[in-house]
Amino acid sequence: MPATFAAMNAMCVKGIVLLLIGSFIIGLRTSAQCLVINEIMINAAGDCDGSCAPETAEWIEIYNTCPNPVNASCFVLTDGDFAVTFPSGTIIGANSYLVIGSPNSGVDVDLDISSCNCTSGPDAEVGILTNGNEQLALVAGNGAWQDAVYWGIGQFVQTPQFQTDMLSGCLPQTISLQANSNLFESIPGPNNGESVYRPCSDASIWLSDGADITPGTSNGGTSQGSITISASNNNPCVGSTVTLTAQSTVTTGSIEWNTGSIGNSIDVTSGGVYTATLSAQGICDQATSFNLVYQPLPWVDAGIDSTFNCDSPLLIQATTNADSVYWEPSLGLSNADTLNPLASPLFTTSYTLYAITNDCIASDEITVFADCNSEIIPNIITPNGDGLNDMFQPEWTLGYRRQLTVFNRWGAQVFETTDARGGWNAKLNGDTVADGVYYYTLTAVDSSGKTIEQRNGCLQVLR
Repeated sequence: MPATFAAMNAMCVKGIVLLLIGSFIIGLRTSAQCLVINEIMINAAGDCDGSCAPETAEWIEIYNTCPNPVNASCFVLTDGDFAVTFPSGTIIGANSYLVIGSPNSGVDVDLDISSCNCTSGPDAEVGILTNGNEQLALVAGNGAWQDAVYWGIGQFVQTPQFQTDMLSGCLPQTISLQANSNLFESIPGPNNGESVYRPCSDASIWLSDGADITPGTSNGGTSQGSITISASNNNPCVGSTVTLTAQSTVTTGSIEWNTGSIGNSIDVTSGGVYTATLSAQGICDQATSFNLVYQPLPWVDAGIDSTFNCDSPLLIQATTNADSVYWEPSLGLSNADTLNPLASPLFTTSYTLYAITNDCIASDEITVFADCNSEIIPNIITPNGDGLNDMFQPEWTLGYRRQLTVFNRWGAQVFETTDARGGWNAKLNGDTVADGVYYYTLTAVDSSGKTIEQRNGCLQVLR
């Protein structure tokens, strides 16, 4: 052996760290490894299952579970009889697959073992898996174990240790396969033409009902759950609260949202993509997303506060981009359902303009000050029957429902009327009240029962 090659070989062997546990030798698994053996066609259907070496119909899929690419240069996949050394420059993308097989596999392969010149091992039948008992190990170029599985009882005794060839710019590796190693995970044996696979990435569960599972795609299976999201309002308006509810086909497990909340429902007040992930024992994590779009509110400007002098109606100059509008209150307006009505209020009134687009409502307010100089409220009456100033009959807020209430100085009610033109003749139970000071309350109410304005004052009765 040339000195240079011997030095390289020694360096490589030294890089493979071995631990002695009892009397068995196993390799070290990296603590943050990303690559796993994800799916295997062990028992291919047809004549090429074990009889078409090296173009077997079997295949093996490696999956990158990490969200970043992995440089798999010089990684080795072996069953103990043969090994495939991944050529230098082999990159497996984030959450992507590398499929190892041959033209007879019946699927697209990334690494063709019949033509890659990247195989080695003591067995000449390169690429043929034993259907009943076998094992597979994935080892990094530095000797760190990545993943290992076996079915049946494996074939650990047949080739407990061998050395790969120097291939594709990769140094040789000495790989030890031991039956009792805790690196190996038992997987179910396959039926003819069915693959065995993890139902989800890096799961500890393996299934063998995968006749419809193909390499290089997300695995499915009977252990999958599903999740859906519904919204309390699918077209909310800005400023409103929406409840998002996730429903699952399984009754166990938990649901986590990308907001950090845990549980079936969350309340949100802004648009965006909301994702709920279902985690439950024995199934793959399932996630679904809901894109919530908030409808913008229309802009609205009711105009500037103005004064109505009672000589001519006041044109309210409001603006909006809404589809429809209405004003409240409507009393004193020429048309409460138009953007620019004429206002003729008998007293100072605040009007609210409501603007509506796609069921989204915005509002703005304007005050119209009434300056009509028509208010007459006397403060003295002389109920002596001479026809002059015999009644307390205030002229105020005509056109509205009005209530007049009069009290004596001890707070006892002596008169009340809701007649807009009604008044008090200074009598109580048919008799004229005694001279003195009385108090009144005048209240104006609109058609909805809302108090528009209220006045309080005192009244002198003299005879």
